[in-house]
Amino acid sequence: MIFLPQSINNAEDVLYHTWTTMVNNMNTAQGQEEFNVKFALFVPVVLKKMELITKSES
Repeated sequence: MIFLPQSINNAEDVLYHTWTTMVNNMNTAQGQEEFNVKFALFVPVVLKKMELITKSES
C-alpha cells in the first residue's frame, strides 16, 4: 500500500504522485538489473491507480 500526503485529494494528483515516486526510485538504480526490479514492482501500482481513476470517472 502506498501512503500519500493528506494534501493529495484528487485522482490526477494521486497518479502524478505515484508516477513521480516511481521515476525517482528508478533514477536511483545502480544498474540495469536493479532498474528492472524497481520497474517491475512499480508498474502494477501505477496501472492499479489508473484503473481506479478510470472506474471512478465512469
